[in-house]
Amino acid sequence: GDPIDGASYDPSTGVWGEIPPSSWVGIPADAVWAEDYGQMVVLGEHGGGAAYDPAAKTWKNLPPEMATKFGFRTALWTGETVIGVGWSQLGIGVIGFDPGTGFTTPGTPLEVAVSDAAVASWTGSEVLVWDKSDGWFFNPATNEWREAPPLDKFDGKKPKQSVAVGLGPVSECLPLPGSRPRPRSASPSSSVRSGSGSKASISTVILRTCTSFDPLPVRVRF
Repeated sequence: GDPIDGASYDPSTGVWGEIPPSSWVGIPADAVWAEDYGQMVVLGEHGGGAAYDPAAKTWKNLPPEMATKFGFRTALWTGETVIGVGWSQLGIGVIGFDPGTGFTTPGTPLEVAVSDAAVASWTGSEVLVWDKSDGWFFNPATNEWREAPPLDKFDGKKPKQSVAVGLGPVSECLPLPGSRPRPRSASPSSSVRSGSGSKASISTVILRTCTSFDPLPVRVRF
């Protein structure tokens, strides 16, 4: 791997600035903006990473324990902490990082097979890992996992890819068993249309405030 470097852009002045290279060396997996601390936190594919302070133009390496046995795929910001999420065919790993104290909080790993097509998003209270037609929620407050209702096959096919869009709380977004999903009002999902004549399919999860009769999985075919 190489040091992290790059450039920053100031929309108010239209000027690009150089980001100095980090002392951390590795393969970046994902980055997230920790707003309350004014830092960009970059997670390494195999663990570790660094946090960049654009005001001071300095990097600070993350603690070595910032890692999961499944590596990292996604960095999420909860409003208080950064959560690193990694997965493989062997399971899902999560760990929290507090940019203010530098402390890490490992989460309980989940032993479940997850494909490379999976994605992760923050719902407002939980981490959602969605893999085509299956999903799992992790609650950092309780350190517990729960399984999401599976997405049924459509047109006899399973989705080949996954997209998770975080748009708000989903504490009441899961359809009740035997219920008929009914939207409360127009939502961003209404702008996603299905195409025809294509072999590829994609599973999109729209996370938004809704009633218990609203559908969480939105199935889209392109």
